[in-house]
Amino acid sequence: MDLAYVIHQYAYGDTSAIVKLWSKELGYVTAMAKGVKTRRQQKNMLQPFLFLEVDLVGKGNIFNLKSIQIMGDLTALQGKSLYAGLYLNELLMRLLPEKEPLPSLFNEYQHTLGVLSTGILEPALRTFEWNLLTTLGYMPTLSINTNLDPINPSAYYELLPGTLPIQVSSPTARNYLGAHLLAIEQQEWHDPEVLKTAKYLMRSWIDHYTGHKPLKSRSLFQ
Repeated sequence: MDLAYVIHQYAYGDTSAIVKLWSKELGYVTAMAKGVKTRRQQKNMLQPFLFLEVDLVGKGNIFNLKSIQIMGDLTALQGKSLYAGLYLNELLMRLLPEKEPLPSLFNEYQHTLGVLSTGILEPALRTFEWNLLTTLGYMPTLSINTNLDPINPSAYYELLPGTLPIQVSSPTARNYLGAHLLAIEQQEWHDPEVLKTAKYLMRSWIDHYTGHKPLKSRSLFQ
């Protein structure tokens, strides 16, 4: 048995479903829920933001979902909080490697859902994006530049995916203030300008690593 969340599901035939699960022990996996549409109780369990215990069997690319139990209440997300939760799930679908356990990030996801349910969106989203990109090895440290010198809070930097910050002498609107980069790395969100900068930075890097294919969930916020 393993702890898991449903990230996405779609119908398979008249009675079954293909389920994308994020398992704490197995990672991001695909499972077949045979006959689930004929069992109303199990069907209702296969929804996002519900903390589950699942029994997955098999060794191929697709597991069989043998059993499922609810381990906690459904995290109540409404309005923009719901949109934010769906955004997180789409990020996971697009970026998580298959069958690679990431238990600390799983715990962070669970915590983030709880924060979103309170209506705190921007800091929660920026924190999770940062932890996701860092865990996957996509986000370098923001405390030193390409010369391995400490970031100067008053200087401006260019930041390209996969590289350390590059100090620039003639900053443009696309460059980042060193103080903001340092705050982002420490996840200090009390300054609205830091949150704004972090949103722009995370979006540009996420777009790069998702192949610049638009995230459908972003349109929900418009």
